[in-house]
This record gives sequence, structure tokens and C-alpha cells, in this order.
Amino acid sequence: VLVSAGKRSDGLYCTLLGELLVGDHLRGPGSILGQRTLLSREPSKTDVTCMSDVLLLRLPAKRFNELAATYPPVLMYLSELSADEFE
Repeated sequence: VLVSAGKRSDGLYCTLLGELLVGDHLRGPGSILGQRTLLSREPSKTDVTCMSDVLLLRLPAKRFNELAATYPPVLMYLSELSADEFE
């Protein structure tokens, strides 16, 4: 389990290889995860489980906050991704 429902993500993740189960949706390479809890500072609403061996890039929460403060366009993009997810 990468992220547990009811807990905040410890970072921003980008899937390079493998599959993740996010709630009841399969997500593959190129998926970005964790932005919703990092932006809202609220616990995750879903579990994120690795369905195979995965290769991820991880940006720790502290560095995410630094990135958001330094590059507002990145924060805006991630906010839009978070709002559009599963709609």
C-alpha cells in the first residue's frame, strides 16, 4: 500500500512503470498521485495499492511545499489535475 485512506500522502508520486490501484481505478505509467492531499492538507479518500512491481519518482512533502512556493504555475497545474481527477 502506497497511500492509505484516512492518511495524508508523504509526497507527490509519478508512476514510471507498473500499475497502481487507486480506489477502484487502475492507473499506469505517467500517473501523478498525492497532489490532492498535499494541496488540501486533508487525509486521502482512497487507498493506493501497487498491483505489480512499480518504479516511482517521489517528491517528499517538504520539497513539494518549496516547489509550490517557488513555481506557482506548477501549483496551479497540480490543482487542476486534482480537481479533474475521476470526474
